[in-house]
Amino acid sequence: MSNEQRARNPRFHGPRSRASFVSVTLLALLWAPTVRAQDATRARASVDAGAEGLVGTWRVLRDASTPAALCDEAPPRCAAAEVLVSDDGVLRLDSLASATGRVSLALQLEVAGRASVRAHLFVGGSGAFSVWLDGRELAHGAAPELRADDVHAPLDLTPGAHVLTLRAERPERDEWQLQARLLDADFGPGLGPGVTASVGALDAALTASAAVRAVRVRESRAAAVDGGALVVEVALDRPAGGVMR
Repeated sequence: MSNEQRARNPRFHGPRSRASFVSVTLLALLWAPTVRAQDATRARASVDAGAEGLVGTWRVLRDASTPAALCDEAPPRCAAAEVLVSDDGVLRLDSLASATGRVSLALQLEVAGRASVRAHLFVGGSGAFSVWLDGRELAHGAAPELRADDVHAPLDLTPGAHVLTLRAERPERDEWQLQARLLDADFGPGLGPGVTASVGALDAALTASAAVRAVRVRESRAAAVDGGALVVEVALDRPAGGVMR
């Protein structure tokens, strides 16, 4: 219970208030486990990049006017979390269009330790798009159709937390798509040691759903040998990374 809540509670004096005291105590005992259970279902969902640095999981922010905003508190204080997942790295935005045809996608980046880190973001997209770090625009581009690695944005990350945002506007025609790759200082996949990325706090069900959608299934069939049964091999891949706890 917060100090503000304590301040609003009446003070108890003498025998006449004993029943009220017992009632409030029982309510607190019942309420506390419920709060703990709700908190336990929400945790920061970390995001991995794929083998080529492709990142297919982003937090959706429908208010594109505030590129640095990312609210992690549970509803109703914050809007329910939305996560866009692509198993191949192509972010298909048509289903996310707002009335104005604009949307933002965000990742939370955190640098551990005392050293600053240099990383790189390459973005391609259809329509107009821009890259923002902590509310500051780093790069922008526009194209009638998706072109991989169209824009390069160096990321100079100081120790602590940062918000990386892609802002996008729908093209006049054709599909609305983005593709993003996160690379380390040596242009290898990922952000490098000591840097983590996440889509913020999600409940367990949404995290599990995002993890499943990030997996790409590849199936191959081998002809029957010596009259035996047909052999089917199924492989699971994550070319655009995925989420993990």
